[in-house]
Amino acid sequence: MSGLSTDEVSALAEAFPDPVSAKRVLINAGLPAGRIPTWNTPDAESFWSMVSVLIRNGVLLDGREAVLVAALDMYPANRVFAAGAGETKSACTRPLTRSTGSPDLPNKNVPLVLGRIPQCPPCFQYRTDVYSQLSADENCGTVQVLTGMRGIGKTQIAAAYARSRIDDQWSTIVWINASTNDDIVAAFAELAAALYLRVKDDNVISAADRARLWLHTAERCLIVFDNALDSDVVRPWLPVSGKSQILITTTQRDFDDLGLLVEVDIFTDREALAFLRERTGLDDDLGARGIASEVGHLPLALAHSAAVIRRQRLQYDVFLQRLRTIPVAHYLSRRSGDPYPHSAAAAILLSIESCVHDHPPTNSLIDLLSLLSPGVNGQFVVALAQIP
Repeated sequence: MSGLSTDEVSALAEAFPDPVSAKRVLINAGLPAGRIPTWNTPDAESFWSMVSVLIRNGVLLDGREAVLVAALDMYPANRVFAAGAGETKSACTRPLTRSTGSPDLPNKNVPLVLGRIPQCPPCFQYRTDVYSQLSADENCGTVQVLTGMRGIGKTQIAAAYARSRIDDQWSTIVWINASTNDDIVAAFAELAAALYLRVKDDNVISAADRARLWLHTAERCLIVFDNALDSDVVRPWLPVSGKSQILITTTQRDFDDLGLLVEVDIFTDREALAFLRERTGLDDDLGARGIASEVGHLPLALAHSAAVIRRQRLQYDVFLQRLRTIPVAHYLSRRSGDPYPHSAAAAILLSIESCVHDHPPTNSLIDLLSLLSPGVNGQFVVALAQIP
């Protein structure tokens, strides 16, 4: 089995010069994350030379072709990747030129999509009142902030908007987990690599800054900062001019000085009933209204409730009775002004119980995740184990 050629190593080092972008293309090529070499080499070429040795030793079936095809997917106009990938994928037949005349930049006619945009959930409810407030004017740069309590559906709304921009063939759509500055820097550095903005001596921070500056000249570009916790962390990454559109999701209300706040509320009665009817298959609006009222019309709680009802083939009245027998109030004290009814937590507990019943090993995983989650009340974890 052959490894990578010298030209291929150089091309990969130029396109994927840091651990974040290199890991992404290798995972796309099918290499398990645990087999990816650690980035303890002096430069990117040394790293890709090490990958070449692993490929030559058979760490990945058809490794050379798999890596080059994955790289070609991200840079369909790169001649080295196209030549190396050969005829193993139809992507190789894409044109090797771009309207700008540059042969090495990503194909302008194919949207550049970075980050993990959530898939459309089952029976997704199109929130007309919210979508009507989101700008789709490609000639106007905007910063908009989806705000609301947890479990209200902000991320799913942002994801649906991002998917619609992909369908509209916008040039660039980037999804960023914005909970920490490190995550934002890594995402912008990956964007810089994908756009061929990085230069040889760039580190992750300087590369990220090149992508930030690029936003001022970008067109038909959407950047989503999901789950932002601190406006001061997000602020430096926002363009001050240009046509790029920015969408931020957060539970905080102090983001109003960054852009236009778009409030996301609980499901309306109509949305709740439509969701339950579609998800459970039950034609019982009276029973559905009882479930919706019990969990406060909270989309997250309704999703968990519908999943249990559907999986266990329950009627609404039977599930409602079970919901009311969970002693959540004993383990979770309600704080003044807290908008979440205890039944919302009970619905989540019943959903977890159903998963554990169907897949017993899930119990250990849930216990571990509960203990690792910040701010978790230990008594709440114990309550899960005591559900009969």
